[in-house]
Amino acid sequence: MKTYTLYKQKAKRLLNLKGITKTDVCEYVYGSKMKKSKLCQKEQGKTKLFFNESSKIIEYYVSLAKEIDDIITAR
Repeated sequence: MKTYTLYKQKAKRLLNLKGITKTDVCEYVYGSKMKKSKLCQKEQGKTKLFFNESSKIIEYYVSLAKEIDDIITAR
């Protein structure tokens, strides 16, 4: 399977995580909270999720995971 297809699949799965608002993800990906409906349409498959958007979504969750790990492992 091609990398961009895997990124799209992983990005959609990450968007379905409970407890993390799509507003925060939207602000990171698009630079504005006002485009939340655009992100929701892409999550639902109504519009196409592009590779660069998928990469930014994954990047957001990686940075969030790093922050969580830093808090947990801090002394």
